[in-house]
Formats: sequence, C-alpha cells, structure tokens
Amino acid sequence: MSIIALPNWLTAQPQNAVTINTEFTKGLTWLTCPSVGHGNLAPGRIASSSVPKTRAITSGAGGLGYVYVNGSAGDNPTQSMAAFGATNRVTYFSVVYRTGTAANAGIIFDRGGLWGSTLGSDGASFGYYWSGSDNAYVTGLAPKLNAVSAMAHAISPAKVMFALDGKTNVRTNANATQTFLGTGTWLGTDNLSTIRTFPGRILMAGMVLGDSWSEGKLRSFSQNPWQIFSPPRQKKYWLPFVAAAPNTSRVMYIG
Repeated sequence: MSIIALPNWLTAQPQNAVTINTEFTKGLTWLTCPSVGHGNLAPGRIASSSVPKTRAITSGAGGLGYVYVNGSAGDNPTQSMAAFGATNRVTYFSVVYRTGTAANAGIIFDRGGLWGSTLGSDGASFGYYWSGSDNAYVTGLAPKLNAVSAMAHAISPAKVMFALDGKTNVRTNANATQTFLGTGTWLGTDNLSTIRTFPGRILMAGMVLGDSWSEGKLRSFSQNPWQIFSPPRQKKYWLPFVAAAPNTSRVMYIG
C-alpha cells in the first residue's frame, strides 16, 4: 500500500475551520479573515474583539470582506494586545477588492507612529509609509479595479520589497527601527484621517513583526494568498483490489 499526501493549502477563501500554514506562523502578530473569524487568528496570540459599528461584512467576488466608510474609524485588530516592541523587519499582507480610488488610503496602518500598507497618492497604486525613511512611496503596481488582488510588502533594514498579483517591486532604502503599539494598528483606514478609507472590501489581512518575507515568498503569497491557511489534512490511499482483472486498484479517501 502506498500513501500520497494531498496538497495541504487552500486556493480560495476558507469557509470552515482552518489552521495557519506553518510556513507563515513565524512572527505572525495578527491575522483576520471575515469568513472564518473576526478576531485575531494568529496562533498563540491574544484574541481581540472586533470593533462594532465601524464596518460591515459584505459578500461578493472572492468571498466575504470588511467594508469601511469615510468618517468612521477602522477596526483595531490588536486592541487587546500589549506593545509589540521595536523592529525594522516587518511584513504586511492583504487580499482586497478595490472599487474606487482614495489617495493615501490605509489598508493596514499603525498610528503608534506613521507606517503601514496603503494606496498611493494617486489613490490606486500600492504604496507604504515608514517614518524616518519614506512618507509615501508609490510602487506603480495597482490592485485591480472591481476584482480581487493579493498584495504584500516587507520592510528590512536596507530595502523594501513589494508583490502584487505575482509582480514585484524592490528598492534599496535604509529603514529605521520603529516601535509598534497594540492600540495603534488599524485596518481599513488611517484612523486620524476620515478621507483615507480603503475603497472596497478587505477579504483578509495580517501583519508579521520581526521577520521580513523574501521576494520569492512575497510573490508566492500574492499569486495564491489562501495558501496561508491549511485545511484539515487528508491522505490519499491506494489499496490493491483484485476483482475482474489483475493490477486493478481502488482509491479510498480517508480524512
């Protein structure tokens, strides 16, 4: 008898209980996906309650997504967590469905200082803020309009790397160490500006502290972001079965 392990990752937004793929757990500080839970899904972290009345969860292409409106605060997914400490190795990632433009709109934005994953000054391109080095760098890579896009970017001491739908942008840049606060991280907006709200739905988002993903890992995530989740493991068993003809086999799936 031989055993073939089936691929242990997803290719679409999960609808049932999942675990985090171990490739992505290092430094994972928070992760939220409305189809499987509104709190912090990162293993070993303190769960945070969602902030009511500031966002809706709506369905559409790609699955369920958080929707925010101008004039309201975003969600603070780390509100019940203590300060994270200081680092200049950070990775942000998200899956979005963009429906419009909004200059410098925050996707994941930390107001403990001034850093985060954003749209650029043109309201459409992928960009970022990082105090002490860049206060609005725009990559020129734009999440698709009225379609699902996956994007991620990594800060490291000497460079910044971006990936969006399989395309990458890498730049050399010195990045100072910054301190992150649990109460400062916001999803869906720059919480101090009522016009910097992400235009569309956020299907999944998260942040890694203390680890900068490689360019290859960023690209791989942006090509299939749902690989961050692992479904219940299944194995495929090939069992010999002798009936009308020899060398016949029967396939059995055992969860």
